[in-house]
Amino acid sequence: MILALLLAAGLTWINYNFALNDPEGIDFVPQWMGARLAIIEGKNPYSEETLKEIQNFIYKGREAYSWENQYRFVYPYYAIAAFSPMAFTSDYILARAIWMTILVISTVSLTFASLALTRWRPPRVVLAGFVLFALAGYHAFRPVYNGNPAIITALCLTFAFLSIQRGRDILAGILLSFSTIKPQVVLLILPFVLLWAVSHRRLRLVFSMTVAMLVLVVSSSILQPGWLTENVIQMIEYAKYAGPMTFGSILDERWPEIGSTLGWVLTAILLILMMVEWWGTLGKDVRHFLWTAGLTLAITNMIGIPTSTSNYVVLIPVLTLVFSIWEQRWDVFGRNLVLICMLGLLGGLWWLYMATAGGRSGLDQSLLMFFPLPLFVFFTLYWIRHWAIGTVRLQIEELEALKNLLSQ
Repeated sequence: MILALLLAAGLTWINYNFALNDPEGIDFVPQWMGARLAIIEGKNPYSEETLKEIQNFIYKGREAYSWENQYRFVYPYYAIAAFSPMAFTSDYILARAIWMTILVISTVSLTFASLALTRWRPPRVVLAGFVLFALAGYHAFRPVYNGNPAIITALCLTFAFLSIQRGRDILAGILLSFSTIKPQVVLLILPFVLLWAVSHRRLRLVFSMTVAMLVLVVSSSILQPGWLTENVIQMIEYAKYAGPMTFGSILDERWPEIGSTLGWVLTAILLILMMVEWWGTLGKDVRHFLWTAGLTLAITNMIGIPTSTSNYVVLIPVLTLVFSIWEQRWDVFGRNLVLICMLGLLGGLWWLYMATAGGRSGLDQSLLMFFPLPLFVFFTLYWIRHWAIGTVRLQIEELEALKNLLSQ
């Protein structure tokens, strides 16, 4: 514990010096000030008064112009609980450093939770490469840099799936409810989990998830009446200046004549495909559930639900599933394939960002960054579908089944 605390303190010191020399890192200001004003001063984080304080802090004493980033607090009121450790310091640099440390630790936890979830035990070289890939990849570094709580959502989802796999349904329901601090990320996965749970009569999962969600919403409404409506308004206002946030809107910007139509066609096809897979998963085992959950998370980022590339961190456990089956299926060839793909994604995505950023400040990116990872995950999931949900049992599953039989 002492070593862990020393490492956390050292990481915070590194993050503090990084934040001190990074004038572009201001995306965490709305979360920090929104939570601080709500906790310390009892103010409404969605109010115009709070918005003006945030803008005056960011724009050095003035409010944002209409064409500038408005920096609104766009999270559910109960998300303040996640930001509360930073709310008690008036030093933004320190608050950002602490939050970056929390997100880095969460990313490490997400990486090893993904390995446990997929029961992947790669050799040390592959394991080291995977940890490096997970921590240094573009879509993991970006939310740490921007202070995006998508990593917390990804961690909650992964531990919830791990709890479902191990029969701890009450804990899974609580984790799933708190994953809604980024509601657009879990908009499709939560209904799927509920349907699957009902098909298996795992009513404790349905009950705990429903009750925990009601507790979050009701307690938030007691502390801040009307927050739900105000949150929706904030998200609508955010969409007006945030730019394209879906495949369809990006295609529409690139090809105004047909882009919107292509976007709707893509959304319709993917939703139909997802519903078919959902139907085929009802009543099936956890292995089938995990594959379909991974597909749902990939499709969530490819249809008309507004997203950001920071949200792609939720795909780390899905990539782990793909990599684990490659190695378990093809041994040395699969291991080499995993290493090649990790290297390609790690270097390729950073190269694409640098090649298309066009001198933008911070991590301001080209819209091309929205496409590679969800498409890669989608197609590789269908590549492994037969082994992931079919009757073929992989070596690790056979060994675990034998171990359970001997223990009986």
